[in-house]
Amino acid sequence: MFNLPSIPTGKEVLDIAFARASKATAKGKDRVARARNLTAARVRMAGTTIGSTLRRVVRGFPSLDRLPPFDRELVDALADRDRLKKHLGAVEWAAGKADDVTREYLRRIGSAEPKQLSPLRKGAYGRLASIVGQISEDLDALIAARMELRRIPSIGPGIRTVVVAGYPNVGKSAFVRAVSSGRPEVAPYPFTTKGISLGHVEIGLDRYQVLDTPGLLDRPMEDRNRFERQAIAALAHVADAVLFL
Repeated sequence: MFNLPSIPTGKEVLDIAFARASKATAKGKDRVARARNLTAARVRMAGTTIGSTLRRVVRGFPSLDRLPPFDRELVDALADRDRLKKHLGAVEWAAGKADDVTREYLRRIGSAEPKQLSPLRKGAYGRLASIVGQISEDLDALIAARMELRRIPSIGPGIRTVVVAGYPNVGKSAFVRAVSSGRPEVAPYPFTTKGISLGHVEIGLDRYQVLDTPGLLDRPMEDRNRFERQAIAALAHVADAVLFL
């Protein structure tokens, strides 16, 4: 359901940025001008690469507060929407901070003495590396969240959905596999350790989605664990009919 682009680690962000910076070229009317322009080009390339790479990470995720109710439940079940927003906010902050540092050092390079150029470049690289280091754990968390979110299959909009529910170990999954024609699309929904599977069945010209749910125990809602609560809340948004086994 979530077609999220790949997310680099903090080290990969820096490796890409500094590799591109090392290939930057510049011209100038004399040796000093060329050295100044080359230093500026390398700092600019490193900074803009870091900023653009981090912004791509943020923009690769959907707007979490605008997701349909069912999708929001899935994100909460897998990644904790509030925590995910916190990680994305940190990466967005780092992108802006990288822009600020780049502008600062470009101004300083523009008026620096020749002997100051190399220390300024190293200083800029160090500041940029420090910024990325501060959000390295946020990137790792987003990488983990992406792996979970990509496991979610698409619930087809406009296709009638039958939810198969019941106690644990009564053959719900076997039923879904049996009634699904051809090779059913099967994918896990990690509301519980057992997951949920999705299949499709065609009856005449009509197509149905058949959703198998984890086993639910007969107990009050207040006694259900967080997985059961999330499963029940999510399934409430997509079920057109419920088959209890």
